[in-house]
Parts: sequence; structure tokens; C-alpha cells
Amino acid sequence: MKRIIALVLLIIIPIGLVISETNKKSILHRVEKEGYSKQAKDSLWEYVKLEVAEKRIDLNANYNKKYQDPILLNLKNATAKDSMAIEGVIKELQAIFPLKEVAIFDNFIGEDYETYCKDKEKPFSHNNETQTLFDKNYDDIISYTTHIKFPKTPYSELVSIYEKDMHVLKIPRGNLNKSFNKTDMFVGFKEDATVEERKKVLTNLFLDKMYWNTHNRTYDIMADVMCKKFILKKIFSPDFKTQFENYMNNTYPWRYTNIFMNKEEAKQNANVLVAFLGLLILILSCSLFWNKKKEYTFSNYFFPVLIYTTGISSLNKLYAYLIYIDQSTNSIGGILYSFLFDVLIALIASFLLWQIEKRISRNNAEFGYQLIIKLGLTFLFLYLPYLVFYMIGDNLNNGEIHRTMNNLQFLFLAISLTLARGFLIYLNHFSENLIKQKDVELSRLKEANTQSELKLLHSHINPHFLYNALNSIAGLAYKSPEKTEKMALSLSNLFRYSINKKGQQMSTVKEEVLMVQNYLEIEKIRFGERLTFILEVDKTLENEAIPMYILQPLVENAIKHGVSQIRDEGLIVLEIKQEDGNLLIRVIDNGPDFENGLVSGHGLQTVYDLLRLSYGDKASLHWENAPVKHISISLPK
Repeated sequence: MKRIIALVLLIIIPIGLVISETNKKSILHRVEKEGYSKQAKDSLWEYVKLEVAEKRIDLNANYNKKYQDPILLNLKNATAKDSMAIEGVIKELQAIFPLKEVAIFDNFIGEDYETYCKDKEKPFSHNNETQTLFDKNYDDIISYTTHIKFPKTPYSELVSIYEKDMHVLKIPRGNLNKSFNKTDMFVGFKEDATVEERKKVLTNLFLDKMYWNTHNRTYDIMADVMCKKFILKKIFSPDFKTQFENYMNNTYPWRYTNIFMNKEEAKQNANVLVAFLGLLILILSCSLFWNKKKEYTFSNYFFPVLIYTTGISSLNKLYAYLIYIDQSTNSIGGILYSFLFDVLIALIASFLLWQIEKRISRNNAEFGYQLIIKLGLTFLFLYLPYLVFYMIGDNLNNGEIHRTMNNLQFLFLAISLTLARGFLIYLNHFSENLIKQKDVELSRLKEANTQSELKLLHSHINPHFLYNALNSIAGLAYKSPEKTEKMALSLSNLFRYSINKKGQQMSTVKEEVLMVQNYLEIEKIRFGERLTFILEVDKTLENEAIPMYILQPLVENAIKHGVSQIRDEGLIVLEIKQEDGNLLIRVIDNGPDFENGLVSGHGLQTVYDLLRLSYGDKASLHWENAPVKHISISLPK
């Protein structure tokens, strides 16, 4: 079940990617060639997107922190209209840059620019609590200052020298006057130019200046004022990247947005995802390779290799889907064809590996030698398909195949999986030896326990019989010395048998029957003519091994609960024969019928214990009252 689930998941990954893309053209082609978008595009945000794509805007840059220095304006030859226009410019700039200070140099420093420049060592001592320039030196203050110079020469006389722009005469950045620095602005207006017109021109010039600084441009700006104002306001907002990312997510497919926002981060995320899934494939393959029963069946090799081949193929497709937006999506037919190809590779590799390792295991070589051979074969069958098919495929496709791993990474994966399988083989071998060792120890403990229990049973049998026999001898001592002597001799023979068999668990049918015969002769003396016994033993079974003292308790039970309970002549029959391939022992008596609770009530627990310890569940004991009352035991030969 685990193998089927794994294969289904590995097949679903690439097929799910195919189904998710209804259009088979690449995302890049659809967006940039066909103008695809999920909603109407915003022209201003699109210009931001263009600047980001050209790397003139850095999404990870904190423009507020990077360009937090103030803007100080030093005016030269400004008329009343120029000054009013500058005040409007300051308000415009403060709205665009809320975290920056924009002010006239004289107002901010407390003295005019020329006076301040007379003493370069003079520290800045402005007392405005909102400022943070108390520790700035002369060069810093100068660098924050933009000089706006209005020409004294009449506008009409300058037209022939500089470009005419409506009411404006301006010197571009990199102007002709070498005395100007990079922060200078040289602007001339017609006398009839309104304050609003002047403010508009000056604001545009400042937007150009900030645009140059933030975008590192070295050419004239082509964007209009509204566009530059939008861009500058957005990039100086605290959540610029979030706003731009929301626009991209709402307008474009997530794959395109993911790559566009940060391709390197997208690659890292894809690598993490693929590495995690690859680790799962590694663990799954190793778990399927771990054969606890040490069975060299083909399925134990095929499924791990199939998980490996299909897993690598699926991870390549997943990685290409997440990273490469310039390739079209594979069709379901292509996915199935790729899967069948992976199955073919798995069949060939697993079959060869299975046959080779099966033959190695039959050579009874040392474990270390077998382990080295298996590791070498594993690495070969994992890495060889990559070299053959992927390398050849690269050459046929001029290296345009998108793969998850390069050669070094694939080599690392193959080595990792090989070592992991080697560890599992060693772990399996170690656990197997440990289990064998524990089984040996357990067998020894069971044997010792069995011997102890048998000895305990034997010690129960002998005192019980001795007690009955001595009582009989004592009863005959005064009545019949001859019978007493015969009984004592029979009892001596019994104990001579016990002494000679000391420490043994098994005896033969012949020896056990002889012991029972001595016992019955003792009881015959005690009961006289009231007891008759018959021994019917198959001569071919006399040398069969049976547990010691297995017959005596049965006969003793027949006398104690059978013959002794009647006044008429008692009969005891011992039969030993072969039946259905087993050895059958049956003791018949003509006493009262058996009652319920035969074992506990008739003292046969010893026989049960002997059978359990000697044969387990292979022996049986049962009794019947009809047609003939008897107890029988069936023993395996």
C-alpha cells in the first residue's frame, strides 16, 4: 500500500502542473508578447515595473534611509515670483518626500550661504529639534545644497545661446558653465511667466534631479512629470515593495510575479522545496530497500528504484515549472511518456541489480565483502542512467534541458542514497544477528526451564509412589512375610530403575512397561485375587522413546479411582500400539465411570505437564466411559 501511494503522489505532481496550465504557451510569451494580464494594467505602475526590470529601481533598497539627507536650496538673483514659486516647490517636494527636510538654506542654517562658507571649520548649530544635522561637517552641508541661479541677462538675449522652452531657459545637467557644480540649476523665465508656471518648471527640474540620483541615470529623463512624481512618491514610501508586489500579484500570474520580483529568491525557495521532497524520496526509497525478511524478490528491488527514477523526473519537472517561465508546459501525453520511460529504466536497473545481488548472496561470502559489492552496484545503477540519458539528452538539445541538479549535485544524491542503503543493510544484518543471539539464549533458557520442571515432576512421582508402596508393605508385614519380601524386592527394582535413569528425561517403551509391571506386581500382592492386569505391547515399539514416568501415573490412577472402588474382580489393561502414524497408549479399567474434572480430581496433572514439556501441542490425552472406560494418550513417533 505504501508503494502504491508513493507512486501515485509522484505521478500527480507533474500531471497536476499540466492541468493547472490551460494555455500551453510559456508564461513569459503570454505576458510579454501577447500582453496577458489578470486585470487592466496601470500605466504608472507599469513604468515602475519597467524601471525594476531595467534594474534602475532596487526593490530591496530602503530609499528613505539611503536618501534621508535634507534638500537645502540656495537662491541666486531670484525675483519675487521666483521666490514664491520656490515656496510652492518646497510644499510639492515635502508631499512627495514626507521624511526628508526641504528648506531654503538661509532659513534652515540661520545665515546665508556666502557667510557660512567663510569659515569651513564652523560646525552646524541649527536649533530646530526636528533636525539631526548637529554632527554634520562643512562638506556634508555643502553636499546637501542645491544652487538655483536665475540669470540677470534679459531672456531675449539668452535665447540665441540656449534652448528655448516656452517661458523657460535652462542649462541641462553637465552645463556649459564650468563654474557650476552638479547640484546647480540655471533657469531663466520670461518676465510675464506666472508663479504657477515657474513652480511647475522648477518642480520638474527637482524631480529630474531626484530621479537621476535614485536611478543612477546618465541621460535625459523621458518620463513625464506625473510619472516621475508617482515613482518617486512610491519608492520613498515605507511599504513600496509590498505595494508593488500586490500590484504584480493582482495583475500577472503568480509564477511570472514570483520570478520577476526576485529570481534568486525564487530559485532558493524552489531549491528548498525540491530538497525537502527529494529527502522524502530518499527516505521512502531506503525504507523500501530495507528488507527485514532478507528475501531477494524482484518487487523488493523494483519499487525502490521506480520511486527513485520517477521521483527525480518529477522533481525536475517541478523545479522547471517554478523557475523557468520561458518554456511551454508539457502535455499530459508527454508526462505519461516520461513516466513510462522511467518505468522502463527502473525495470532494467532493478532486474540487473536483483540478479547480481541474489547471486552474490548465495556465495556465502563474508558480510563485509558483500556490503562493499552491494554499495558499488547501488551507486552504479543510480548514477549510470543519469550519465547515459541526461548527458546524451543535453548534447542532443544543445544543453537546453532544464534540470533540478547539476552533475555534482546529482553525484552527491547518488552517494547519499548509496550510503543510506548501506547503513540499512548493516542495520538489518546487525538486528538479524542480535535476534539470532537472543533466540539461542531463549532456547537455552527454555531448555533449562524444561529440565527443571521435569526434575520437579519426577520428584513428585517418586515420593507419591513410595508413600503408597510403603503403606502396602507395612500392611502385609504381619500377615504374609513372603508377600512382604516379594513386595520389597519389586520396590527395590523400581528405585534401581529410577537411580539408573537419574538426570534423563526420556526412556523407552520397554523400560517404562517393565517399571509398570513391577508396580502392578506390588499392587497385585496388596489386592490379591481382586486384581488382574494385562500388558499388550507391540514388540516393534519397544525401543520407541517416551517420557519417563508417563505410564505409572495412568496405571496408578486406574487402581486408585477404579479397581479400589469396587468389590468384584478388578481388571487393568495397558495397551501400546501404533495408530495413524502415532504411538497410542491406552489404560483400561472396569471401575466406576469418570466424572467431570478428571485432571484435578484424578491426579493426572503430572501427565499433562509431562506431555506439554516434552511435545508441546503435538501430544493429546483424552478419556471415555463407553463402550469401554479408558484413558488414552497419543504421542508423535
